[in-house]
Amino acid sequence: MNKKYFMHLMAAVMVAMLSVGFASCSSDNDDNPVPETTTFNVKDLVGTWGLTHAEGWETWQGQKETFSDDYDPENPKGGDDTKMVITNPSGNTFKIVQYEWDEFKKDWVEEFSGEAELDANKLTAYNMTFLSVSATQLVAEVSAGSLGYTKQTYKRMK
Repeated sequence: MNKKYFMHLMAAVMVAMLSVGFASCSSDNDDNPVPETTTFNVKDLVGTWGLTHAEGWETWQGQKETFSDDYDPENPKGGDDTKMVITNPSGNTFKIVQYEWDEFKKDWVEEFSGEAELDANKLTAYNMTFLSVSATQLVAEVSAGSLGYTKQTYKRMK
């Protein structure tokens, strides 16, 4: 399985999970501010993040293959180059839009978008879990069960 196929598969899994299960309650008001006691400063999440490194494994034709790849989001070259734009429209709700570099258009194109809630000091979006966030770096893990796992490192672009 090539990495581009795996990244598309991960996006499809994320979209499927988005369509199945992000329900929110109607109490989206300022009485429920974003908690400041998380393992990371949730305000650091907001911004544009470019993928700089991905490592993990994927299963292709019954064989487990490992990978470790570096990327330059300021100078994207191919379809594996991705970036995320994260906003905080209200309270504990975060909107995440992921883009992929289109080699032919020479531009970022939206791959998927959706919302996630901060819950129990952890922000999990689709099948992506944010492990650490600072003002300059975001580290997340993406799991597709027996199909693969990726640990992704992003740098702040804006």
